[in-house]
Amino acid sequence: MPRTVVLDSVQAASLDRLIAAGRHGSPEEAIAAGVALLLRHEDHPATLQESWHEGVESGDYQPLDATLDAWEARYGAMEKANP
Repeated sequence: MPRTVVLDSVQAASLDRLIAAGRHGSPEEAIAAGVALLLRHEDHPATLQESWHEGVESGDYQPLDATLDAWEARYGAMEKANP
């Protein structure tokens, strides 16, 4: 379905640069790519949460606090060794 999109001057110039550089073949293609990235970005928290639940349910799970404590000890020791 055709749709009109209004861009400010900075957005229009950026779109023109993307097309001139060959990154996208048309304004429609560039806008479609941007919408796809936006959808992926908005889905990211849900995907992370699903992955976390799958990991917990797999049985190979260690609480985050223990992992963070181990990282802090490891990297703290590295910082002390290499000031």
